Amino acid sequence: MKDVSDLAAASDLEGARSIKYEIDKSGKYKYSENDFVLFRYADVLWMKEEAILRGGSGTSGYNSDDFKTLRKRAFAYDSDPAAAYAAAYPNVLTLNGILDERGREFAWENMRRRDLIRFDKFNKSDYVQFVTATDNYRKWFPIPYKILEKSVRDENGKAVWTQNPGYATSL
Repeated sequence: MKDVSDLAAASDLEGARSIKYEIDKSGKYKYSENDFVLFRYADVLWMKEEAILRGGSGTSGYNSDDFKTLRKRAFAYDSDPAAAYAAAYPNVLTLNGILDERGREFAWENMRRRDLIRFDKFNKSDYVQFVTATDNYRKWFPIPYKILEKSVRDENGKAVWTQNPGYATSL
C-alpha cells in the first residue's frame, strides 16, 4: 500500500516499500537474510563525480560502463533505459543533481543527513520538510555527559574536552 492516511499515525503496512535488495521468498527469516550495507560501489562513483565537480582532478566517469549499469538499473523496464534516465534527470551532473540522485540511490541507507550537511542543505526547508530549527549547531550531535565526565584535565584541573557549541553542559 503506497498511500499513507495520516503521517503522525501511520501503521507499519502503509507507505512505499524498499525493494532494493532481494526479498526473502522462503519466509525463513523475519526480515531479510541480507546484511546491512555499509558501503557500495555506487557510492564510490557518486563521490568521485562530486569531487570532480568541486574542483578535484580526474576524468568524469558518468559515461563509463559502470554508470551505464547504474542508470539502466533505474529504468530497467523501459525500452531505452539510458534515454529514460537522461530524460527524467537531465541535470544530474550538477551539485544539486548529485545530491538529488544520492537521495534516490541511497534511500534507506542512512546517508541523507550527512549528505545534506555536506551540501549545506541540512537546515534548509527546500530539502528537509518540517524544519523547525535552523541553528547550525544541530549539524553536530551533543557529546554524552558520561564522556565529558571522563575528560582529561589540564594542569589547572579544567576538562580538556568540552561540549559541542549549542548544547548545555553540566561540567
